[in-house]
Amino acid sequence: MTMRTGKRGKKRMALGIAFWLACAGTIPVYGGQWVQPLEGQWAYEEDGVFLAGWREIDGVWYCFGADGLMQTGWVRAGEKQLWHYLDQETGAWQPRPVLNEEAAQKLLENAVRKTGYYDNEKYEWEVRIDYMEGDTIYGSIRIITGPSSWITLNNYRIKKKDGIVSADAGGKLNLYEY
Repeated sequence: MTMRTGKRGKKRMALGIAFWLACAGTIPVYGGQWVQPLEGQWAYEEDGVFLAGWREIDGVWYCFGADGLMQTGWVRAGEKQLWHYLDQETGAWQPRPVLNEEAAQKLLENAVRKTGYYDNEKYEWEVRIDYMEGDTIYGSIRIITGPSSWITLNNYRIKKKDGIVSADAGGKLNLYEY
């Protein structure tokens, strides 16, 4: 079967193509695009340059390393070097990650650092998750005084449901406050 196109058909087709090309020229061009510079690694490029640091793209926060590569998992970032969880697959910041032991430890460290409670300690301090029972996670802050010696400074109880922390000494903290 052959299709016959008269002068009118060719003219309409030419006008259609011209209209389409004119419209295509007015499609807004956005400043950036996702690129994959290495196998399994993503970056966001604007004007030929990879972004670095914290960036909001299409309403979602991402963190990029100095090399421009998108970060995933638990990372320390920002001026205060606080822990943040970035989705393993998408790299999107998760402000309320599931409170497992690792998340509780890192977010409790953030909450305590923000208070400045232990800034003047002679020894380095660390957060330890001691155990979990029901809907509560039990942790402590301790200073390391030697290879296998420490002093417990405070004990904490974290409610998994809402991230509210109660301390033996001191007030309440919220793991999800930034």
